[in-house]
Amino acid sequence: MIGHDSHGGHGAHQHGVANMNISIEHGNVELELDGALANFISFEYAPQSDAEIAEVKAMANQLNAIDQLFVLPKDANCVLKDLDLVSDVIEPQFLGQKTHTEEHKNHNTTHGNLMMTAQWQCQTPAKLQQLNVKLFEYFPNLEHVEVQMITPNGQKSAELSRKNSVIQW
Repeated sequence: MIGHDSHGGHGAHQHGVANMNISIEHGNVELELDGALANFISFEYAPQSDAEIAEVKAMANQLNAIDQLFVLPKDANCVLKDLDLVSDVIEPQFLGQKTHTEEHKNHNTTHGNLMMTAQWQCQTPAKLQQLNVKLFEYFPNLEHVEVQMITPNGQKSAELSRKNSVIQW
C-alpha cells in the first residue's frame, strides 16, 4: 500500500515537477500522483472567480478521465477500482469529490498542491509490463514526473517527460 500524506511528504513544492509512486502486487496497481497545483492549472490558490472555478472543474474532469492519462496494457485487463483527488486549497466538490475530513487541509492559501490516488485491479497481471503516462499532453505546465515503483520485479525509479513518457518494468 502507498502511504497517504497530503501534507507534502514528497519534499519541496516544485513547479513543473510532480512525484508519482506506483505499487504493483497480485494484479493490484496503486498510483499516487502529487504535485503543485500550478502544474495542472494556471494558479495555485483557492479559486476566487467563476472562471477559476471552471478551470478547476475542467482539470478535475480531465483527471477523472484517468484512462486517457495513464494507459496500462490492454491485454492486462485492468479495471479502475478507485480514484480520489485531494487539494489543500480547493474544496472537494470542485474536484468532483465527496467532502474529505479536515486532515487533508493545511489551510495553505498561496502554494496549493494536488494529490491523486488511483487503484486498478488487473485480471492478467503477467501482462502488466509498462505504463504510458500521458499527463504531459493535457497539462503543459508539467515538465517532469519523478517515479518510484515497487513491482513484482523489484524497485525502480525513473524520470518521465514529454519525450520519455513510458515506464517499463
